[in-house]
Amino acid sequence: MADRALEKSGAGDNDAPRSDGGSSAPALLAWLKVEWHQPTLAFGAAVGLVSSAATGLTMAVLIAISVSATVLGSLRVFKRHSDVMTLTERLGTANDRVFELERELAGTQNLMKEMLWALLTLVRDEMQMGYDERISVYVHLEDLRAFQMLGRSSLNPDLARAGRTVYEDSVGVIGKTWTVKSEVVEGDLPPWSGDGRSYVAENMARFGLPEDKCRRLNMKSRSLIGVRYPADTAGSRPVGVLILESNSPDWATEARLEQLKQSTSWATLQAYLHSQRDELPLMSGAKGKGF
Repeated sequence: MADRALEKSGAGDNDAPRSDGGSSAPALLAWLKVEWHQPTLAFGAAVGLVSSAATGLTMAVLIAISVSATVLGSLRVFKRHSDVMTLTERLGTANDRVFELERELAGTQNLMKEMLWALLTLVRDEMQMGYDERISVYVHLEDLRAFQMLGRSSLNPDLARAGRTVYEDSVGVIGKTWTVKSEVVEGDLPPWSGDGRSYVAENMARFGLPEDKCRRLNMKSRSLIGVRYPADTAGSRPVGVLILESNSPDWATEARLEQLKQSTSWATLQAYLHSQRDELPLMSGAKGKGF
């Protein structure tokens, strides 16, 4: 019985988990595959030390082995250094190319913005808009449910200045033009006077424009025209909205809307906007601000 117990005990010992020393062999081989020059150099140095105690032919053989191992290891070090230098040069070249492409893209976007502003100004002039008016064009950002202003033109530098650049697509004249009617003519808004309470109340009643946003408007327009573009009958996907504003309460009329629809400059601007619709958010330069 004791022998059997010992046998079982021995079997148990054999079945016990072994140390994981064997698993380090693949790791060692992987290290030697990459870093073999290090033990080679160490071996060369060790053989060199041993050769100093040898004599005659033995010394010559050991010295030859030491020199060969040292040279071989040194060549590997040099090769790795050369590879690092090559990779560094390639990385520098790639970074330079990225910089060139970014500069080219910025130049293209600036050119597109200049073209857009020029076409927008042609519409402004054809519509005979004066110092109390301005014209702005916006692109709709579907993922944000918002509008991004692409460009603005006015003879009045103060009115040409951009305030906010991102606008919700469900409020204001811009929201009404996009979601309710593709063409909007609004006039006879009250003047801004005192604390602006009547102006704020009218904008809230007509367009659902919140008070805080209304008070931040840098132009308290009294009449506006909104048109969704492309405004054609071919079923083209709408891209954004064009807004014309005036400080005069009776400037925006159905007659002016018809004048805009017959404008050759507006037709050219629509064609340009539609052709560049996939690049328009890039032209804005501030996608997503405030959202």
